[in-house]
Amino acid sequence: MSIPQTPDSIRKSQDEKAPPPKDEPAQPGKLSNENEGDRAEERQGGH
Repeated sequence: MSIPQTPDSIRKSQDEKAPPPKDEPAQPGKLSNENEGDRAEERQGGH
């Protein structure tokens, strides 16, 4: 299936990659709250 990369399809693929902003705060929120960021990173198994 050759689907042209339209802004819609690109945004859709990005949405599928990124987790829903229900469980954790967005990246900017992570930066402003370092304590939360550390916990979130540990939960994701990163670092």
